[in-house]
Amino acid sequence: MLLFALYFALPTSAQETIPIGEIITITVTADTPARLQFDAEIGLYYRITTQALTDEFDSVVALIAPDEVQVAYADDYILEDGTLSRDAQIERFAAIYDAPYTIRVDSFNGVTEGDVEVLVEVIDPFDLETDVDDAIITLTVTAEEHAVISLPQTFDAGIVQTITVRDASGNLDPILRLKNVDGELLAHNDDHTTADTTLSPFDARVSNFTVPEDGEYIIEVVDFIGNAGKFVIQIGQEIQTSP
Repeated sequence: MLLFALYFALPTSAQETIPIGEIITITVTADTPARLQFDAEIGLYYRITTQALTDEFDSVVALIAPDEVQVAYADDYILEDGTLSRDAQIERFAAIYDAPYTIRVDSFNGVTEGDVEVLVEVIDPFDLETDVDDAIITLTVTAEEHAVISLPQTFDAGIVQTITVRDASGNLDPILRLKNVDGELLAHNDDHTTADTTLSPFDARVSNFTVPEDGEYIIEVVDFIGNAGKFVIQIGQEIQTSP
């Protein structure tokens, strides 16, 4: 299935900027791969997908950082229905520069010519799920290895908040940090020391934090050794501590 959308045809030699969320059609020749740029932002995650307009074209895609280092490469990938696509997808990429990244598209054999659609999307890297019940906000977050989860939350001054991070995978040791928008550490916890029997010994909790002023705060969660898995984060003025 082709990626249908408004698109712009670019000559092979152009290295134009591709708008995020819009499909661009480029032409790959036997002599030269096609090159595009997109303006990345630090901390955002991106997915890059190619779709050839003919069945004969087997596309590959490479991503090159502003320092000219190739940071990702993709060939075939699995579609949602389980079938193998001969097109390419860089499924998840975190930008570490506020600068243009270069996308290079070519055929797998390096000589086939054809037109290819390219799409760059900003994605949610953590599969965030949110639930609000009785003033308790529950966030379920799935993270890859060595991920740093940063979640903005708006708090009112004078409110006393308790923040809990639970291991929902059975292999995590969460570390919880609460920061202001300037990055200043306001509170943190690794292994909680409460008597809450609903928590594992390695879960984390910041208890009874009094919000100093109205505004946005950052809840940051990492695993102690960088394991991948699912965290459950609860935020509220009152959190049940035992069955």
